[in-house]
Order: sequence, then C-alpha cells, then structure tokens
Amino acid sequence: MNDNDFLNSTPELNITPLVDVMLVLLVIFMLIFPSIRYDENINIPDGSKQNPTKALKGDIFVSISNNEITINSTKYNFNSFFDNFILNINKFDKSKVVYISGDKNISYEKLMQVLSVFAKSGFTKISLQTK
Repeated sequence: MNDNDFLNSTPELNITPLVDVMLVLLVIFMLIFPSIRYDENINIPDGSKQNPTKALKGDIFVSISNNEITINSTKYNFNSFFDNFILNINKFDKSKVVYISGDKNISYEKLMQVLSVFAKSGFTKISLQTK
C-alpha cells in the first residue's frame, strides 16, 4: 500500500461497538424500569368503632351484585336499571339517606356508575356500607 492509496481511500466508521453498547443499555433499561415503583403511603381508616347508625323510615337501601341491583325490595337488571330508575325517580324522597352496599365481586366501575346515578339525580345523603 503506498501513500497515494491511503490518501484516496474513504474513511469508514465502525459502528458495531456503538450498536453493541446501545443494545446492552436498552436491555438494562428494559429490566430495570418495570421494577421501579412509586408508593404513596395512604392511611386507610379501620372503620367506625361505633355501632352502625339507625336507619330511619323511608331511607333507601341499594344492594349491587354483578347483574342485579336491588332498591329496597325492587330488583332491577343492571343493564336496564339506569333507564328504569330515571322513570321511577319520583317515588323516592331525595332528602332521605341512600345506603349503597355492593357485593365484594362487583367491579369498582359498576359501583361508581350506580353512585353517580344517585348523585346526579339530586340525592345528597349517600352512604357506602361495608359488610
């Protein structure tokens, strides 16, 4: 190889080590990021140590299971509850307390949908019950 060949040749950059380093970093980040968690310390109350409040006459008791909602003694299918409740809302006194209890297997979304219907209908005294 003479000097003339060296001057006329085009320099090539070997990127293989750079790609190797980037792939190793990618694997490291893929392994580390799922294990990073942010924990918020929340003090959840144990519940009331007092006796439960006495229900007054006319209070509304709502029980929610996966496919059925019971208001006092009237049962509704979950899918048709929202329309039927709006049609029969005049039967209920909005100044009374609404006690909502849910089966432990229902989703949070279903419970919030029922709670939202009562809140949007004008009921201001809504209580969630635990079993």
